[in-house]
Amino acid sequence: MSKENNAWQKLGPGVLSVDLINEEQQGAIYISDNEDFRNKLTVKIKNVGHEGVTLNKSEEGHIELFFPKGLLDPEALPESADFKISEWSGISGADLFNLGAMADEPVIDFDKLNESTKIDVSGLVDNINATQLEPTEVAATRGLKSRNVTNESDLTKMVKESNEIKQQALKDLKELAANQQVMRSPVMQQGMARFADMLVKITDLSSQVDKSMEELFDLQKRVEQGREHGKEEIFNYIQEELANGITTYLEGLEGQGLFGQGDNMTMKDLLKGFDGIELSDEITSKMSKEKDMAEWSIESITDEEGVTFRLTKNGDEPMEFGGGDYINIEIANLKVIKEGGTRNSGVEVRYPSIIIKGRESDTQFNRFSQVQLSVVNRRGQKFAPLQLSIVEGQMILNDGMTPNRVMLRMINNGQDPIYLKKAELEITYEVQQEGEDESYALTDKDDSLVIKLENSKKEPLTNANNNSKGANTFVNEVKAGQNPKYEFVVAENQNFELKSGDYWLITLDNLKTGIDAGFANIRFNYRNVPEYWDGSLTVTVQRTPLIFAESSVGVGVLSPNGKIHIKGDDNLISLEGKDEAYITYKKGSETVAKIGFDHPVTTDLSINNPSGNIHLKTDNQVIINNQVPFQFKRLELTDEFTDTQYPSKEWNAAIVGWQMLDMDFESGTGSEVLRMEKGENGNWQVHSKRKVGDVFEIQSVTVDLMFVSKMISTSYHWK
Repeated sequence: MSKENNAWQKLGPGVLSVDLINEEQQGAIYISDNEDFRNKLTVKIKNVGHEGVTLNKSEEGHIELFFPKGLLDPEALPESADFKISEWSGISGADLFNLGAMADEPVIDFDKLNESTKIDVSGLVDNINATQLEPTEVAATRGLKSRNVTNESDLTKMVKESNEIKQQALKDLKELAANQQVMRSPVMQQGMARFADMLVKITDLSSQVDKSMEELFDLQKRVEQGREHGKEEIFNYIQEELANGITTYLEGLEGQGLFGQGDNMTMKDLLKGFDGIELSDEITSKMSKEKDMAEWSIESITDEEGVTFRLTKNGDEPMEFGGGDYINIEIANLKVIKEGGTRNSGVEVRYPSIIIKGRESDTQFNRFSQVQLSVVNRRGQKFAPLQLSIVEGQMILNDGMTPNRVMLRMINNGQDPIYLKKAELEITYEVQQEGEDESYALTDKDDSLVIKLENSKKEPLTNANNNSKGANTFVNEVKAGQNPKYEFVVAENQNFELKSGDYWLITLDNLKTGIDAGFANIRFNYRNVPEYWDGSLTVTVQRTPLIFAESSVGVGVLSPNGKIHIKGDDNLISLEGKDEAYITYKKGSETVAKIGFDHPVTTDLSINNPSGNIHLKTDNQVIINNQVPFQFKRLELTDEFTDTQYPSKEWNAAIVGWQMLDMDFESGTGSEVLRMEKGENGNWQVHSKRKVGDVFEIQSVTVDLMFVSKMISTSYHWK
């Protein structure tokens, strides 16, 4: 196409879709050492819209395939005979459920449907009537009728067996009505509406059977207590009534059809609710059929921009493309230029002479589509002798906040060194975007990783191409919202060598994930490695809240500093046990202490240390329920009454020590009065006096007081 006609290329996406696939169903062509190797590529051009598209006769051709310069070898271009063009009549997924275009003719014969859905319960009835319960020492045959009761043990077994059979029979009947898979069909919905009265009978029957079973259990108790005579006759009578009740009910269902005459069922009724559904191309393409087509002529044009294959439909008759119609263009004998190695390239498909039905006068729309084509290196050996393993970070913490580190080791397992001049290395993984549920993804974070490359001596492998972005760092070139691809391209003036048996280290830092526990892959891709095909290696890491580090276990923490290290917010540990549940502490094999519940009906927590004391050690106060339960206070008493400021309603108080000045023990006339009293203001106060002869004098006293919170001493509240 001439340059002066290229202005329309900038008007937006093309009106036709284009796919490029090779024989391996990949959008790629291959570089090979074999000079005779050629690629085969299929170009599929499809009308995915609802409007018709017409290709009119054109001097410029009808379809142009443009491959940019440096992609195809201009000296080995395919000939006209290497092109195979076919036209296909497709089905549009959007129009498949066009209910407005469907006829209203009935599609279901309800008489035949009723005949084929009649209920047959004869087998169940015969089984109930024929089965007898014969208790033995080991087991009993299950059935609803009893003919032999020898002792109380047999009676107990029979009641139990009867109840189990009754429960199973009702379960089978109810499952028929509760089958959700069947009920999705509008046909079955109509039939099950008629079946509704049967469900009411099932419920009534269940109640009757439950009542009969209660009578059986009551009879059993009376017989075992010797308060009932004729136990066998009574028991068998109730068993017979129970069996007859179920049998009569089942026989009432015999021959009933699920469907009445009702209204006719049309195709619209069957597909009701499918409006707006659109099938995928994969399904609709299988419904396509090849059309008779006109002859085509092919012209190859090589210029400074690249190679163009111009396809022109012979004849004056226009070509019509309806919704879902497409053209397949198979091109054989494509040879790729080796220089440049693995790379991606944009291929353009141009259709300059198309007309959109109803918009014949409108020329301002894009007449080209662009699609990516990968060039893949397949020179040398198919598989490089590389092994990728995880050195650190097999398990990563999935709390959504912790930055994890994953260290990979890539080893050369071959006998020869691997040279990576101009090689491209890539790290990629799945990201769970907002609103998605991808349990296989590695992370749900947009935080960029830091990925570095080092040799086995942990020396940076400097990438000259990346010096402006980080000497030995992989660079993520992918836009936000897509799966990342961290790339490391070895510069032309470098020749990294990975010797036989040697390894490189690839470290991923700042990896955060908040996805539920599970497994995720990290892929390492390599391209343009001399002597080897392009390839990929994969390792699997585990997202988990539980981390094993050497001989320790961490919950919510990457580096546990004890045998078990738990980090989190509230509810750090939740223990669940039965009856007497304990946390047990042992020295060797001897149990020395327990914490838990020492009685099956109590909710009191017990701390049991029979062979030692219980110590509470702290540099500050012991606090229970936001209060300090025990408090000590030292006061200097110079008055007869001293207010302690401790309310008597909240604290019990005691004097636990004192020192009185100027004591004269030798005279024998001195005595002390120190006591706790409740003051008029409700606080505890200390009453202090000393008797000298017949006179009480106030003395200076240093006194120690202990206060015990009534919160923990409810049995000793002082008034």
